Amino acid sequence: DKYLDLQDGDNLVTDKNELAMHNSYLFGQKVEGFISDHHKAYGSDTPFFLYYAMQMVHSPVSAPDIYRDRCHTPSGVDDDETDDLNWNYCGLNVMLDEAVANLTCVLDSYGYTDNTILILASDNGGDSSAIGSSYPFRGSKGSPWNGGVAATAFIHSPLIASKRQGKSY
Repeated sequence: DKYLDLQDGDNLVTDKNELAMHNSYLFGQKVEGFISDHHKAYGSDTPFFLYYAMQMVHSPVSAPDIYRDRCHTPSGVDDDETDDLNWNYCGLNVMLDEAVANLTCVLDSYGYTDNTILILASDNGGDSSAIGSSYPFRGSKGSPWNGGVAATAFIHSPLIASKRQGKSY
């Protein structure tokens, strides 16, 4: 029957009106509401911890048209060679970029930018069944090889000592 089965604190969320909403929008609204509520209650000087588990890029590999339309066929590749999976995968990556941008804008608008540590990390390597790649590593999502477990991440904060900024680990 396609219904939501999510927890929001102690409350079960099953609002069928949100079914047409991509979960990225739903979670983005919840995050913005959390940050806004925290700011109203405590101001921008009181720290908080927020774990925001974005689910992009993830199966099912299906992106709204507005994001798919922002993807272009690479030069030298015939449109006929690209399939629906490629467009959806690209669209979800664009959607992920926008969700991160929205988060940073919300943090900035409430005055948290200068005292925030932002950590972005993937939970696994690329999904080769959905055109993902973990190159140059062997394997992909679901495998025990580096391609399945090594993942990209970055940390950004003005609170990081300047001698540590710009380093790769």
